[in-house]
Amino acid sequence: MYLARKKRHKSGVCFKVILLSFSALISVSGIAQEHWQGAPTPELDQMYRVGEQYLKDSNYAAAVKTFKDLTALAPGVMLITKELGKSYYHAGDYKNAVAVLEPLTKDKGCNDEVFQLASAALSHEGKNKKAYKIIEEGLVRFPESGLLYHEKGLIFASDGQQEEALIAWLSGIKVAPRFQPNYRDAALAYLASEDATWGLLYGEMYLATRPETSDDDLLKQRLYAGWRQYFEHQVNLNREGETLFETQFRRSYQALTPVMTDGISTENLVMIKTRFLLNWQATQHHDFPFALFSWQEELIKNGWFDIYVEWLYGKAESKQ
Repeated sequence: MYLARKKRHKSGVCFKVILLSFSALISVSGIAQEHWQGAPTPELDQMYRVGEQYLKDSNYAAAVKTFKDLTALAPGVMLITKELGKSYYHAGDYKNAVAVLEPLTKDKGCNDEVFQLASAALSHEGKNKKAYKIIEEGLVRFPESGLLYHEKGLIFASDGQQEEALIAWLSGIKVAPRFQPNYRDAALAYLASEDATWGLLYGEMYLATRPETSDDDLLKQRLYAGWRQYFEHQVNLNREGETLFETQFRRSYQALTPVMTDGISTENLVMIKTRFLLNWQATQHHDFPFALFSWQEELIKNGWFDIYVEWLYGKAESKQ
């Protein structure tokens, strides 16, 4: 198991998890003038836009060249220097990424992405001790950065410290509930453990708060397998340190196990999850309000829940 109960749920159900509609991040349009001493010229602004488009198109070599040219034409502009470091990082040139980004972490005007990129580049170079140091410095400056907690978890995971990685992702969820990647990695960590409960919950929360991408297929497969694992091995287990929320969650599904007598399928998941939600909202919602369940109940009322479950698990059950 990744994490002892008492540690794990310190940041589990102790805080109110709010299910948020996805809000697309707005990309930079032109160079923000506050990063300049005076307004940028139209030519420099256009070069910056071109460099940003190269990054979006994953043309990292061209992005590096564009931002290198820009730093020569406009030296000392943090935004441009950061984008050069980011371009080096995505191009796999971690040595140059560190050389560009690490000095920026000392500048009071930098943002949390600078610390994240510098730390990630150091980790890719095998310098995790220094990467941890950069992350901790960043968290002192940006204590509510979900991005930095996510990177901290990734570094711990790369060191094989899965328990510490999960703690980092849960901390990120607590301080920055809008930052979705922490939900995904926390879900995958739980689903790989002996207790799938929070993996199932965090996984569905993650998928419900962002646009679908092909990268989500792995998580959907793990969630589908997680339900099988839950009903075959965990729904009847009363674990030491189990919270009252977890107990009620488990007992609610335990009463519905006859639906699963012929095994896990998307059709059976529609039936059992529908019955669970209606029962939970009627008997447990007052004591344990949970935004994911309320949102899913609305899908049931509007006749969309079967489509939602099919979207979540249909492909995992059968690619056809």
